[in-house]
Amino acid sequence: MTAGVDVPHRSDAVLRAAVDAARAREARLELVHSWSLPGLHDDPSLARVHGESIAVQEAQEIRDRLVELGLDLDGLEVEVRTPQSPAAERLVEASEASSLLVVGKHDPMVPLGSHVGPVAGAVLREAQCPVMLVDPHRPG
Repeated sequence: MTAGVDVPHRSDAVLRAAVDAARAREARLELVHSWSLPGLHDDPSLARVHGESIAVQEAQEIRDRLVELGLDLDGLEVEVRTPQSPAAERLVEASEASSLLVVGKHDPMVPLGSHVGPVAGAVLREAQCPVMLVDPHRPG
């Protein structure tokens, strides 16, 4: 199964729900954090050097957050991926091989309108597997 992780320190509810769901299903868990830097593709050597550095740093932040949350990961296979790609595109692609996709809904900035968010909305429309939509303020 797969979970989309936005900003690690604001993704506690998604991380908890994903670990709980993976444990209940006895499934391998892939945590995906997509990122991009405007202009990075303009210089291939710069993109390679800085892209690798960013990917490693982002993955470590997710691993650190799992530890900070005190989640029981014993016996659970967890892989962290940090591709440089649009989040919705990467998560929909991951849904093709996943039994469940866990994503957080958008943290509302205004009281009106959709609080699902563009990434979760695209995932809900296009995913090839069931999707668990998590409230970012879900009690732990």
